[in-house]
Amino acid sequence: MAEYYLSTEEYRQISAKPTNRYLGRYLPLLILILATAIFWGPVKYKLIVLMKVPFVDYKQHIDIALKFAECGEIKIPYFLFHVITAGIHWLTGLEIRLSAYLSDMMAIILTAVIMFHFITSEIPSEHLFKGRLVAIPMTFFALLFAPIAFNGFMSSAPLGSWLRYLSFYTGYFHSANIYHNPTLLMLKPIALLLFWKYAAIISKFYAPDTRQFSLRSGLVMVLLIIFNALAKPNLLICFLPTVTMTILYFFVMALKCRGNYASSFFLSRIKFIILYAFGPTFIVLLIQYAFMFLNIFDLDIKDVSLKFAPFAVLANNFTLISFGANFTLSVAFLMSVYLLFRMKFVRNIYTILATVLTVVGLLYVILFADYINHKLSNAGNLFWSLQITLFITVAVTMKFMTHNMVNFHQLSPRDRTLTLISLTILSIHIFSGLYWYISLLHI
Repeated sequence: MAEYYLSTEEYRQISAKPTNRYLGRYLPLLILILATAIFWGPVKYKLIVLMKVPFVDYKQHIDIALKFAECGEIKIPYFLFHVITAGIHWLTGLEIRLSAYLSDMMAIILTAVIMFHFITSEIPSEHLFKGRLVAIPMTFFALLFAPIAFNGFMSSAPLGSWLRYLSFYTGYFHSANIYHNPTLLMLKPIALLLFWKYAAIISKFYAPDTRQFSLRSGLVMVLLIIFNALAKPNLLICFLPTVTMTILYFFVMALKCRGNYASSFFLSRIKFIILYAFGPTFIVLLIQYAFMFLNIFDLDIKDVSLKFAPFAVLANNFTLISFGANFTLSVAFLMSVYLLFRMKFVRNIYTILATVLTVVGLLYVILFADYINHKLSNAGNLFWSLQITLFITVAVTMKFMTHNMVNFHQLSPRDRTLTLISLTILSIHIFSGLYWYISLLHI
């Protein structure tokens, strides 16, 4: 047998592979983390430490965290932000606002890291480094994604004025990203993880592989559900109907199956979803309901209620036409991808689940209203549900577009054109986000 000796060039390529592999894996992520910290640090400092924007929710939640740190008392059912902030305050001795600032920045960076891995999770290994490089700006865009604010672009108000700032920031209403509430920002990374985990389980429903249906996988799901409830329950109230619909769908499929093996296979998978997704979600939401609406823990607000009141919150803030216009400008990029790519985008399990979640969130906003001390809540806390589901839909859309950009030269001429059109619409959303960012820096 003839001996084969490596050439100098072949030896160099083989020896360089481990280094290249580590650089390819960690360098794009490190760039993203540094860029996220540098970009969001100054505006968060203004919002939290300097309190330059008076209508933000930070003061209220920081006061709750301080009371918990000093007295060990907390009267709010979603206390993850407050406990983390109080923990940083207690461990480091930092002033409570600085502790809240660090807590918020950790949530933003964690969201960016999870979003990055979600976007790149199904890119083929031969395109993985390229995919990670593309995922850096796409992740950044997902965090900066804002409603298209034509009134802001056309505003003659000077930069740094309240009128200029407010023309770009929609706050509570139909925005995938909001910046004035720490509990929703704390929810984002955990919500995306729960969505990702559940989508992975559903995508393997028909597969013989049992890893997604193991005890370990189920316990991870339960933990994510608990942490979602502790951060803010607004995703879970959309997640529960979504899980219910998937259970019903697969149960109908099980009834249609002929043969004992197929039927028992379906039923075993359905039992897993009931045990580790539906059951825990139902229980934690029941506890949250008792906490908020039955007042069993003596809340400071004595009368909080949720009522079936179609269009009550919308009528308090919009006309039907203005809400439709504002909502369309908030999701123009998402709609463009849905309409232009249709089945190529819609048939994906991530898209299906994100769409169902968002529709449920929108129905909550339209059909229900929350009342505090017998008065209609002006903004409506159910808007949080629409916002977090829109955020997840943005993440799914960014994942799809990243795959298109990585494989751009392999796309048909038609799909290349559609990708460029969608990216052009996305750029207008990003400009709106950047204008908001600049206007806040100048306040």
